[in-house]
Amino acid sequence: MDDLRSDTGTSWVPPTAWLTYLTVQAPAGTLDYDLATDVNGGTPRLIDTGLVRSGGLRVPGARVPTAWLWQATLVIVLSLMVGGAAIVLAIRPPRRFRRP
Repeated sequence: MDDLRSDTGTSWVPPTAWLTYLTVQAPAGTLDYDLATDVNGGTPRLIDTGLVRSGGLRVPGARVPTAWLWQATLVIVLSLMVGGAAIVLAIRPPRRFRRP
């Protein structure tokens, strides 16, 4: 524990702290980042593991943005409206005013 307390940013480690048991549900060969914990019992930040977030990084359990769903819905609704208007105009053309 002495060398851990001497590391940068780990002064919070108390002198009597012990890590006695840890279960990691991944093969050892797939672990290529540091262990991160949250002293308040929450989920640690991704940056605490030493990883830098990039555009292609997917965090397990994170919510996937659903903006594409709204965009697809908008395209479908607009297409149906334009198609419906075209059908109505094809069946019943607009009235033309007659001059007296």
